[in-house]
Parts: sequence; C-alpha cells; structure tokens
Amino acid sequence: MTAYNHSSGYTYGTDAVSTSPLTLEDLRQIEAAAHVQPGDAELLSRAEPILAPHAMEMVDTWRGILAQKTYLAAHSAHPDGQPNPEYAQASKPRFAQWIIDMCTRERDQAWLDYQYLIGARHMSAAKNAADGADSTPFVPCATCSPSSRPLWRSVTVSSRRASRVTN
Repeated sequence: MTAYNHSSGYTYGTDAVSTSPLTLEDLRQIEAAAHVQPGDAELLSRAEPILAPHAMEMVDTWRGILAQKTYLAAHSAHPDGQPNPEYAQASKPRFAQWIIDMCTRERDQAWLDYQYLIGARHMSAAKNAADGADSTPFVPCATCSPSSRPLWRSVTVSSRRASRVTN
C-alpha cells in the first residue's frame, strides 16, 4: 500500500483515535444511502496502484473545486478570509492518504473510527487542532456531505476505468 509521510495528525488505527459512536450497521446504512455498490470495494482496491501516484494531484484538483465556492473556501482560509497555505500544506498528505485509504482499507471498526475523527475535525470540538491552524471554528454540516460527492464520484469513476484497463 502506498503511504505518505505525515507531519502530524494521521492516526489511523492508533490509540489516538477514539471509538465512533456509530456502529458498523450504521455504516452499512450510510453506504446504502450513498449508493455504494457491493463491487465498489474491489474496484477501488484494483484502482489503488493507478490512483495512489496521483493522490496529491487529486487533492489539488478537489481543492481547486472548493476554491471556486467561496462559502467552502472560507473554511480552509484564515478567519479574515486570506489564504492559509500552511494549513493546506500540512493537511494535504493526510487528504491524499485518505484517498488511498478509500481504495485499500477494509470498512471495519478502525475505518469507521477514523472517518468519525475526520468528521470531528470539521466541527468545533476538533477543527484546526491537528495542524494548529488559524481558520474558521467549524465547517457547517450542510456543506460537508454535498461537497464530498464529487470527490467520491471521481474516485469510483477512476477505479472503474482502471478496472477496464487491467481486464
């Protein structure tokens, strides 16, 4: 599995990640609501060798999409709205690793726990803590789910393309 060096904050599978209050059954229901198909995990696994070398580029592309939407871009900037390149650089390897994790990690309790932590890092209790960032105190929940769909879609579409290439 490809892995990036992380300055801080990537704690997948460690004691630093608390147990999610969500259950694996909750996860299955969320996946069903998001139209995750039974074969998606296999396709993502097969796509990892193709996507992993481009994960940093995918993060740049995704952030370019967010930057076009000022109501989303504000949550990666300083509170005064000025760009925060230090935060972007610090969090980029974790974001790229998340793309790889989407391809390689089993959807088990450790995975659920870490996804919950990622969510918490967008809320007031933990936002900015991993990187000591100077940014908005939270990302409104109403913007999180809709804004994640294009990234998930790009990963699954790329994985399906990869499947056709390797068959």
